[in-house]
Amino acid sequence: MNRSTRQYPSLSSKNPQVSLRGAGQSPNSTAEWTVMVYMAGNNLENYAIQDFLELAAAGSDSKVNIVVQLDRSTGNTSAYGNWTDTRRGLVRADNTPNANWGTSIGEANMGNANTLKGFVDWSTSTYKAERYALVMWGHGDGFNVSYDDVTDDGITSSELSRALSGLSTPVDVVGADACLMGMTEFAHQISNNASVFVGSQELEPAKGWNYTPILKDLKANPEMTATQLGSSIVTRYGQTYPKGNETLSAINLSALRSSNSSSLTNAISHFATTLMSNTTTGYDLSTLDLWRDRYANDFGEVDKAYANNFCDVGKLFTGFVNNSGISTPLRTAAQTVLESYRSAITQTILQRVVAAQAYRFTFPIEVLVAFRATTAVTTAS
Repeated sequence: MNRSTRQYPSLSSKNPQVSLRGAGQSPNSTAEWTVMVYMAGNNLENYAIQDFLELAAAGSDSKVNIVVQLDRSTGNTSAYGNWTDTRRGLVRADNTPNANWGTSIGEANMGNANTLKGFVDWSTSTYKAERYALVMWGHGDGFNVSYDDVTDDGITSSELSRALSGLSTPVDVVGADACLMGMTEFAHQISNNASVFVGSQELEPAKGWNYTPILKDLKANPEMTATQLGSSIVTRYGQTYPKGNETLSAINLSALRSSNSSSLTNAISHFATTLMSNTTTGYDLSTLDLWRDRYANDFGEVDKAYANNFCDVGKLFTGFVNNSGISTPLRTAAQTVLESYRSAITQTILQRVVAAQAYRFTFPIEVLVAFRATTAVTTAS
């Protein structure tokens, strides 16, 4: 069991077998922050309850609202009344997740975009604030997050983007307390609908984020900016797992928007265009292949056919540009990617320094195979 169980039963994160992962605001008044936590119903239920208690250890106050939608299912734990529907509400100091907490909305499919949108709409209209944060909790696979075990359904990046796009007030911080969600593509999909994204490109421990110190930081300084809250989440994560193999990073989403001419997204697109041009040499492709293979699978023994498509952006392009002999146009394009990438990351912790820098992107080996074939045909002609 892990935070990526749906597709990848060999992954070991959010995995209990290896021990990986007060007074509130009156409705319709305006707080400084409303923090929304979307807890999908799956085999991490024991940890959902622990995280709820961490939220309650901080508790809402007049400046910070903590709201949760918690889905439970049968067969995981009988704690706190063994209820199995979906409930949502404000988390006050020392609340417990029993059947008397919050309001039942029946059995909801947490992997459905309309369910997510309903929670966000309810939260932002009932507990108004100057700024909003949304945490997607549960299993992740790099492309989808918050899987519901009952329906085998998860939230895609486009579904998350649609849920956020219709809000009258934009969400400031989006976080993924889940495995493998530190993906450039995922962050890009929501870049027009939030300011900061926090995610891990590696496997997360089963216990996940430590919510109590994060929220106490926010309550102590409720005028935090989105960047400051993202940094607090990352810093507290590093303090929680000082000796593990964890990574967590906060990224400035404005640096991924296509409308930003110097964005990381545009830099990667330009690199891809340059790679496909007739200036690319066989040595370029061999060198890129070398670094792609070296940094494509940093998180251990997993489904390699899948994991080898995930490449660490910083490590890949750093290794590539430092090789002598690659063509000037491609080196220049790769250097631009690195510069854009480094400027996008606002905070990161790397307990496993050799493995990763901050964010990955998808770079299938089939792409290089196709490029090699094209280059061979062009050379022969």
